[in-house]
Amino acid sequence: MLLSWNWLREVIDLPCGVQELAELFTRSGCEIESLERPAGKLSGCVVAKVLELKPHPDKDTWLVALIDAGTAQKGEKVEVVTAATNLRAGDVVPYAPLGATLADGTAIGARSFGSLESAGMLLSAAEIGLPDLADEFGILRLDLPGSAPGDDLLAALGLDDWILDVSVTPNRGDLLSILGLAREAHALVPGSALRFPEVPAPQGASEWTESFESVSIDTPACLEYALGFIEGATAAPSPMREQVRLIVSGMRPIDNIVDATNLAMLFWGQPLHAFDFDRLPCGAGGKKEITVRCARDGERIATLDGKERVCVESDLLITSAGEAVAIAGVMGGLDSEIHPGTKRIALESAIFDPASVGRTSRRLGLPSQAAFRYNRGTDRERALPAMRYALSLMAAWAGGKPASRVAHTIRVPREKRQVLLDQKMLARVLLWDDMDASGKILNRLGFEKSPDATAPLFTVPSWRNDVSIPEDLVEEVGRVRGWDEVPSRIPGALHSRGNCSDMSRAQQALRRAALARGLQEVVTYSFLAPKELEQLEFPADDPRSNSIEMLNPISADQSVMRTTLLPGLLRVLQANLRAGWRDPVRVFEMGRVFLRGDSAPVELERIGGLLYAGREKHRLYASRTEEDFYSLKADLTALAASRGARLDFKAGAEPFGHLGQTACVLCEGQAIGYLATLKPRIARNLEFAAPVYVFEIEAAPFERERFSSFAAGARFPSSYRDIALLAGRDRTQEEITADLRALGGKYLINATLFDVFSGEGIPDGTRSLAYSLEYRHDERTLADEEVEEANRVLRDALSKKGYTLR
Repeated sequence: MLLSWNWLREVIDLPCGVQELAELFTRSGCEIESLERPAGKLSGCVVAKVLELKPHPDKDTWLVALIDAGTAQKGEKVEVVTAATNLRAGDVVPYAPLGATLADGTAIGARSFGSLESAGMLLSAAEIGLPDLADEFGILRLDLPGSAPGDDLLAALGLDDWILDVSVTPNRGDLLSILGLAREAHALVPGSALRFPEVPAPQGASEWTESFESVSIDTPACLEYALGFIEGATAAPSPMREQVRLIVSGMRPIDNIVDATNLAMLFWGQPLHAFDFDRLPCGAGGKKEITVRCARDGERIATLDGKERVCVESDLLITSAGEAVAIAGVMGGLDSEIHPGTKRIALESAIFDPASVGRTSRRLGLPSQAAFRYNRGTDRERALPAMRYALSLMAAWAGGKPASRVAHTIRVPREKRQVLLDQKMLARVLLWDDMDASGKILNRLGFEKSPDATAPLFTVPSWRNDVSIPEDLVEEVGRVRGWDEVPSRIPGALHSRGNCSDMSRAQQALRRAALARGLQEVVTYSFLAPKELEQLEFPADDPRSNSIEMLNPISADQSVMRTTLLPGLLRVLQANLRAGWRDPVRVFEMGRVFLRGDSAPVELERIGGLLYAGREKHRLYASRTEEDFYSLKADLTALAASRGARLDFKAGAEPFGHLGQTACVLCEGQAIGYLATLKPRIARNLEFAAPVYVFEIEAAPFERERFSSFAAGARFPSSYRDIALLAGRDRTQEEITADLRALGGKYLINATLFDVFSGEGIPDGTRSLAYSLEYRHDERTLADEEVEEANRVLRDALSKKGYTLR
């Protein structure tokens, strides 16, 4: 919410400056993000009047303007050169004399245009920092009644102001208005005085009801609905100072009708919508009517942004004669919008259910100012005053005549809430129990103490939808009094010593091991876009392809729960590469994945990692570094070793894994994940110029720490023999080593692979593997004859098993 300091002071007398108020707001939980001047560095500029325009002697496209900048009474006329074509004699314009500064910080000095020197410059809307203030190209022509040549431009436009960017929390919808912020300031600043405006009811004819049937509400999602009427209006630009007020408040001026509704919304916090009454559909009897109802599934409406929206049953529509004319609380319909020929206007002021409006706004991707306020709750007592305020502005600016009658229907009755101020709770939370002082704080916030109740009950004001329990009142007292007034204290004695869970300890150990291996930890969202799973080519029967959809997603790109950590890791890599990173990337993540279960979603703790080979600098081609598939395999082995576990690997397959470079990871014989090289096709689609290696494993097998056992070193020496054999390529090294240990007898304690050869002299489909065999006896030294006999038995057993010995 952008708050104008000048506008705020029209509602409240404040004995403090803007800096002090910003500090008080922030300390009370209403954080001020920034405090800025609305026109940037603009200074020294004045209002001027064009007295005469004449051609430049040197160039046809230049004009020489003789202006009155407040010096005409002295007989002085300022001569300024301009190329603008929209000027006429008599126009009032902004003028920057020599020494003035523009909004962007440009200082104005003397400048020659051919044979003439321009004494400053005439300004466009962009040069004073308000590009939306002009609807034509060229110099800004001012329409400022009461201003005179020589007047300070900032003061004349109302730009001698401060703009506070107020960060409003979701529970404080009452702060999304000038009146709401004035109430807050009144509570925080002692000695301040509120002066809310009294808006008289329109005094006019009510003949419009003869052509209007009724307002009806067919759903409890609309609590109440009011419709006002004004005729004889003429759509035109709003007064310039009011346009400036809209712009500095973050809104774009449209015309005097729409601007009146927006200014009323900014002032009162109540969204309004203006319909062209003559463009509303008529019923069978020729009369118009308004019905608020739920949409039919698939019902369509063209909104003000020119797009057609497809509705679902949870959406709320405003209809006339059965046809949708607006999406309630979000955006109006294109067919009934205000246009230059509008003469009669129906003005809507309604109270909608916050959840309904918020759900529709997010689903359609329409974050309008109205939806933003409805989603946080509006004040039911302000619906009619805001309407009357907007109608009075339309009557003043557009020449319309408001009708005295308002069609008003209440579906859900208004209720008063009373909340107890608990003295014991005050003492426990704030270490302060002054009930009289607390009551005065609450009174300044608009809470009224019930005179009849024996207990200190306070009636909650209509604008505070977030207060319902005693704890809320204690919080209000605490934040207005100041949290720094609460004495510091040491927490009471704990009944037991805190402790981490086994999984937390396991994650800490795995994290330390990963960081020690040079992997950087990343944290990604648990939500992703369905296309991120599709690009990994999961088949339909893979559980990872059947993601859980979010009922209320943050955005369309975060609409399903992740079933694997891989998309988040790939997204991190993409972001870094697009930012210009060219070196290797080594990252890991620890988090949950969410799979569908029989009755409820299943949440699993996983560990994922990614290694990107990078590109050598100053090269035009992709180049592999020393990082590769086996580097990541070593990292994964080290992670398991940090918990005393041992991993095994066997050939595997993943939809996204490169054929022949994908392994299934096993722990104690159970498959717990994968290790793979990303398919080159997928890598190219994701714009990766070098190989990408990934792994993902379950965290549960490492929850239990396995402790190493120690024994005395061998007392007797080992004997070594080498053996070479031919094996098919379908046989893994782990399988061959297991055969060697199983067939090697009681003296073979280890078999180490030291050479692999394929090529000339080796049959197709096979490879030669050479192992170093270690033989040892624990109680004596083996004789050479014993070693030779054990080695011969092993060779015979291998031959019988199908190996070819070399």
